Amino acid sequence: MITAQAAPHHTNAPDTPCNAAAPATASLLVGAPPFEHFWVFAARLTNIEVRLTVTDTVTGASKTCVNPQNTAFQPIQDTSALNCQAR
Repeated sequence: MITAQAAPHHTNAPDTPCNAAAPATASLLVGAPPFEHFWVFAARLTNIEVRLTVTDTVTGASKTCVNPQNTAFQPIQDTSALNCQAR
């Protein structure tokens, strides 16, 4: 299931104009049974520090992924990011 909030999100860091050509893409999907987890996928063509936090606004659970400064962003393919079974 993809909602408006879960649709792919593209953003540019406003305080880094040299990064304007490197948009971030992040998607949040609900894994249908038997998976019972939110899935998070993200990618970016950059080597600047990136901090991505995904929060379940119902349960308050969150997960943060960090890419260090001067390190090529490694794609995030997390199929067990947050448990949605308790919903």
